Amino acid sequence: RGEALARERAAAAAMLAQVTERLGEMAAYIAGASADRLASREAADTLNTRVLSDVSGLADEVAATDDLVALRARVAQRLESVSRQVREFHAREAERFATASQRAERMRLRIGELETETRELHRRLEAEKRRSRTDAVTRIPNRASFDERLDAELARWRRFRAPVCLLIWDVDRFKAVNDTYGHRAGDAALREIAQCLDARRRESDFLARLGGEEFGLLLVGTAVGEAEQVANEMRERIAALGFHFRGAPVTITASC
Repeated sequence: RGEALARERAAAAAMLAQVTERLGEMAAYIAGASADRLASREAADTLNTRVLSDVSGLADEVAATDDLVALRARVAQRLESVSRQVREFHAREAERFATASQRAERMRLRIGELETETRELHRRLEAEKRRSRTDAVTRIPNRASFDERLDAELARWRRFRAPVCLLIWDVDRFKAVNDTYGHRAGDAALREIAQCLDARRRESDFLARLGGEEFGLLLVGTAVGEAEQVANEMRERIAALGFHFRGAPVTITASC
């Protein structure tokens, strides 16, 4: 199990590195887009300045000459200069737009990959968290998860003073079960007992394996009298489970 968790952590770390790389690409894209906007604005300002200069120069030439032939030639030259600058400006802008569109499409695909990778990373981290809080034998919460929940319930009790009871279960003479029938039989018994306790648990209650043959059950909003009734009912259910080993009945009980 430790090796599996180590592999999961390594995979999560690798995926996190990929997500970080994607975020770096997004930052570079944003910086590039800002640079493109600045370059486009500067190009437009330059075109405007040149056109105004040509128009101003044309006005000066009109005022300075009476030769219509020469004036017509100069007007045509000025208009051609303006037309050429406008064409060059539009060509550069079209190329810049095409480049930006391609870059935006690549970034759109990258963002899609980032979202997918982020969801997968979240799923893996949640799965690892559940495994780290789950007992490997019984598949119910473990001691670490129990301690965390117990702290929360104690804090809630201090604030609201609503009743809460804690049942501590211990399987009777469990060492003898392991010694007589083997640890696999003992693990099977623990799983059955855990399922029996969990079946009686309400949604607001919390069941965990504390270690060895001990279980803890928090009964939230339950007074002592009712908790005693629940404990007796569960004790009887465990005694009636009817374990068998190689066809022979095995009596297993638990104290609370």
